[in-house]
Amino acid sequence: MNVVDKLIKRTIKTKNPTVIGLDPDIDKIPACYKRADGANPLSATADVIYDFNCDIIDVIADLVHAVTHMQKTIYATLKENFPDMVY
Repeated sequence: MNVVDKLIKRTIKTKNPTVIGLDPDIDKIPACYKRADGANPLSATADVIYDFNCDIIDVIADLVHAVTHMQKTIYATLKENFPDMVY
């Protein structure tokens, strides 16, 4: 099944043509996601973005037909865990 067919199938299933874009700005992510554990700042930032995006996907998975993202570092994990939503 090609990408267009997958999108059509998910749109029919969800009855919603909306695509959610995940491109979070670390400064706008709620404080409850941010940790002060002394970890490497880059690693800590990546973890915050990952956790935030995963929570969004968990909430919207049954409501929208696709999720797009800008962070290539999380692409493989999203594709593995949400194969019907990541193309």
